[in-house]
Amino acid sequence: MNLGRYTEKDVEAVCRGVASVEADVFSPNCFLPAYYACRYVREWGVATIGVLHSDDPYYSDIVEMFIDGDPAWRLSGVAVVSRYLGSWLESASRVGLPTMYAPCGVPVPERAARREPGMPFRVVYSGRLVERQKRISRVVAHLVRTVGACDCVEAVIYGDGSAAADVAETVRSCGLGARLRMAGGLDPDGVLDAMQSAHAMVQLSEYEGLSISLLEAMACGVVPIVARTRSGFEDVLREGENCLVVESDDEDSVRRATLALVEDPETWSRLSRCARASVSDARLTSEECAARWKRFLDSCAVVNGRLATPTLPRALDIVLPPLTASGGGIARVDARGPRDLIRRLVMEARPVFVWGTGEAGRAFVRECSVGDLRFEGWIDSDSRKTGTFVDGARVQGPEVLRTGKAGARPFVFVASMYHTQIVPHLVDWGFEARRDFLVV
Repeated sequence: MNLGRYTEKDVEAVCRGVASVEADVFSPNCFLPAYYACRYVREWGVATIGVLHSDDPYYSDIVEMFIDGDPAWRLSGVAVVSRYLGSWLESASRVGLPTMYAPCGVPVPERAARREPGMPFRVVYSGRLVERQKRISRVVAHLVRTVGACDCVEAVIYGDGSAAADVAETVRSCGLGARLRMAGGLDPDGVLDAMQSAHAMVQLSEYEGLSISLLEAMACGVVPIVARTRSGFEDVLREGENCLVVESDDEDSVRRATLALVEDPETWSRLSRCARASVSDARLTSEECAARWKRFLDSCAVVNGRLATPTLPRALDIVLPPLTASGGGIARVDARGPRDLIRRLVMEARPVFVWGTGEAGRAFVRECSVGDLRFEGWIDSDSRKTGTFVDGARVQGPEVLRTGKAGARPFVFVASMYHTQIVPHLVDWGFEARRDFLVV
């Protein structure tokens, strides 16, 4: 599935994917274009199930637009990953959609984490390396302080994300050597091994749903050292019984909690056993959660079945609903495409080029009706095409953009399978995404 160009194009691609597998039920999970696609697949007789993963403003907007909003865009049902989110949805929503409590289940392995004589006490972080939500710089600062305070403690950071370079620099410069290290992201087969060799896990998130990395660690008997969150905490965590709770703003709190576990092996063993048992007691195993999903999906599937030949929407015909007013939710990731942009370019009489003379470029020109645009022609990296004509418009080389020979700053629609190679050139030449170019 070719994704990542602009929202309407992604909606079209998702619809094609759903149609190709003849789905009875479709869940957009956390992908915004897939939520928009639900409008079309629901018209085919396919049930659509949203998932609320946290109390982030993104999911507030999902509720406002796809549950409480225009019925044309409404989901068939919704799953929530924590008890808090279920209560919040019940109080916040005006529409009583079928709802299921559905945390992400985890396997409970036969072997649990163990304290071995003479071996370091290992603290881990597992998750995305990002500031928003995960507060990774704060996590790393706590780990530096904790490892630096006790020679028998080491820490491993698992994950990847936009702050990875900053984390790597902190780890490199802290002077703790191999006792504090990064180990990259974990694939599903590596999670159990990583957790079974750990003793405590630090999580200081600003918000969560019900963290799957936390559940994976607990299932292996790793003791959580956590900051309290509104969502997810009450589902499985009990302070002093299966976890230690810290204040993330208290720069010494993680060190104190870790040393309490290091210095009292019996306390660690008790918390470890309880953490492991809590996953099963709360019915959060993979088997329990899969069975819960199956029952819910069976209940939501459309009785009359799906259409044999669904009508696929075209990106340039898709009119999306207005964005919510919050600005901090889905608007952050809604990269809407050329419909409104074309109107603006017509009003500005700005020169327009299409980079790519292949079928994708020609189809874009046909579909968007460039007749009202100031269409100056094509750009193509193949010098053999320079000076030729495609569909009546002249082909020029990229240098016309680089040297400014195109006159007033043009707008470029990039309609090429090589867009990942083209975009860096445009950026180097001072073009800004969406203001000066758009990948279509």
